[in-house]
Amino acid sequence: MSEAGEGPLTEDELAAFAQRLLGSGGDRHLLVAVSGGVDSMALMHLAAEAVRKTGRGRVMAATVDHGLRPESADEARFVAEQAQRIGLAHRTLVWHGAKPSTGIQAAARAARYHLLAQVCHSELCGRRTLLTAHTMDDQAETLVMRLARGSGVEGLSGIREFESFQFDIDERDQSPVLSGTRRITPPVAVARPFLGLPKSRLIATMRARGLAWIEDPSNENAAFERVRIRRAMPVLQELGLTSEALARSARRLRSVRVALDQLTLQALNDQSLVRIDPLGFADIDRAFWADQDRTLPIAIQLRALAALIRAVGGAGPHISLQSLEVVMGELGRDWALPQPPSCATTLGRAKIMRSVKGVRIVREAGRGLPPPVQVTPSLAMIWDGRFDVRVGEDAPAGLELRALGPAGRAILKSENACPPGVLADVIDTLPAFWQGDKLVAVPVLADAWHQINPAFSRGMADRLGRFARTTFRDGRDQYDGLPDLE
Repeated sequence: MSEAGEGPLTEDELAAFAQRLLGSGGDRHLLVAVSGGVDSMALMHLAAEAVRKTGRGRVMAATVDHGLRPESADEARFVAEQAQRIGLAHRTLVWHGAKPSTGIQAAARAARYHLLAQVCHSELCGRRTLLTAHTMDDQAETLVMRLARGSGVEGLSGIREFESFQFDIDERDQSPVLSGTRRITPPVAVARPFLGLPKSRLIATMRARGLAWIEDPSNENAAFERVRIRRAMPVLQELGLTSEALARSARRLRSVRVALDQLTLQALNDQSLVRIDPLGFADIDRAFWADQDRTLPIAIQLRALAALIRAVGGAGPHISLQSLEVVMGELGRDWALPQPPSCATTLGRAKIMRSVKGVRIVREAGRGLPPPVQVTPSLAMIWDGRFDVRVGEDAPAGLELRALGPAGRAILKSENACPPGVLADVIDTLPAFWQGDKLVAVPVLADAWHQINPAFSRGMADRLGRFARTTFRDGRDQYDGLPDLE
């Protein structure tokens, strides 16, 4: 929607909203995240109206009760009642479990998306989309918050209007995961159709229709950074830093980010510079940094390095730009010397090591490997945020999926099946199938046994790969920029 105009949304704007929301072909199934505030209540009412008027699609609503305030259950009931009045199905989702003592807003946001994604998977089908009611005001506040942190292009390009996440259940708790050990499920599309609208227009629309909403008292709690920024916005507007201007800058920076992402993907696919091994490690050639004719711009180096750390470490998208710059500084020092000294550092569960030839990135063996997973027939999951694991229907009973570890490496060595020249950290962090202390299968080795070691026994290869496949997710086919590189 356009940012232009004042007062309630016009009929033309509402028609354009419906067209954008539902498209022109096929039914879209929409889940509206509704807190009870004016923005999300407006989204619920307007999405329901769009479906009713066009006769296309399906919409339902959901409210997450975070359990952080005594009123939260009553607010969820209010939303449920309002949804019922307009004929919408509604679900109340409760965030159970321990709450962190710090970073509560970020944790609540993550839990909220996780719970909503579960509803998308369980109750919607076809072209399913999660709708959130972020407005231009939210975009402007986000930009100011990230400016205060010294964010780069990713942070300053703001909230995305459209994105896709693969959320699912961490087997250990109720935290949302963007990586880690999880069942493989289709990604959830997230759309924010109000991102080009100021909140004032939604308030005007709701008032014109006589519709009710709830004022969240936490929106006045100055303990939260966003509330403090919101209170400062009138002063910024006097200086010309209006919500419209800030949102416009974010929109322009998004186009810059897209260009940087394309160049980064080209670098990741240049096999003379970057080699990603199916065993889950990556090598970056010295020319990536030291060849004057081929050295990439620092912005591309940072993004490519971050993408490789994410893929090899499997820790998810949250990589601090400041931490990454420190690592880049350590790796980039002394490349002009004929024999640059070796160095090593860690970031994002990955170990980054420099040698004369270049840089190797491997998974840290001692950092947060997944607990054992009980294997069931036809299991499909992402293990440790790094490997797609798919089990056939003929999987033996009593199997566990866990890291190979030193014990498994010793077994492979005893059978002449350990890949030569591969670091112990790489071998120890491979996914393996066990029955108690008995090593049953290491499918990722079976897939490449003849290339790894000509002496590798055929019987061992059959044993390793007979009922399951394991594939390293090198990240290039899923590369979608670095939204959390701030």
